[in-house]
Amino acid sequence: ICAAAGTPVQLSSSIDGLTHGIYITAKDSNTYFIGVSSGVTSSTGFTVKANEPAFLPIKDGSAVYVVTASGVDKAISWIAY
Repeated sequence: ICAAAGTPVQLSSSIDGLTHGIYITAKDSNTYFIGVSSGVTSSTGFTVKANEPAFLPIKDGSAVYVVTASGVDKAISWIAY
């Protein structure tokens, strides 16, 4: 997905096959913030950086939101497990 600068973006409205959680990683050198509400910010979110993937042990991928504090929109990668 493309994380919007300053605006939280939902990871996905539905994720088929999600049984254990989601791995998320940055595709570039920017920092991303992950949360379980549309109100996630750089102050309240979990930090994810390139080459430092995060695992979220959740069963509902639609609850995950991503935001970046940088001035431009950036992409992240994720895998449902």
